Amino acid sequence: DTISGSGIPSDVGAGEYPPGLVGVTDIDEVTKSRIQALKDSVQALEGRFLGGRDSIRGLLDAKLELTLAQLDSTDFGQERLDIIEQGLAAAIMTWQGAHAKFTLGIGGKDEEAQATSLVFTFRQMWLEEKAMQDAATAGQK
Repeated sequence: DTISGSGIPSDVGAGEYPPGLVGVTDIDEVTKSRIQALKDSVQALEGRFLGGRDSIRGLLDAKLELTLAQLDSTDFGQERLDIIEQGLAAAIMTWQGAHAKFTLGIGGKDEEAQATSLVFTFRQMWLEEKAMQDAATAGQK
């Protein structure tokens, strides 16, 4: 069963639903809610990671998911490149934190390596997006 044919299950127990879920059918509004939830998650996870209370994996996943959600919100070329650049900058800062923790002996080499992987993921994404945009521009001439 779903709530009024919305695709939202109605049989998930007696608890509440996340704000902005029920009754919202505009995809842009759902995307904005997704992006905000991911921003909140990244902020909380950064604090936990830097404070030594959590591993880096959840933070890296949240940063990637945030960038993907932001990319889902636009088709404009330069805006897409800017979003990926912001993701790359955030990944580099996370790498710097992981590297510093490793250097000080309070973090593992695995965390630094995982952060490095995300840095190169965003670099690859940017290069691929730029190549697609350049090809599309060349095809229009």
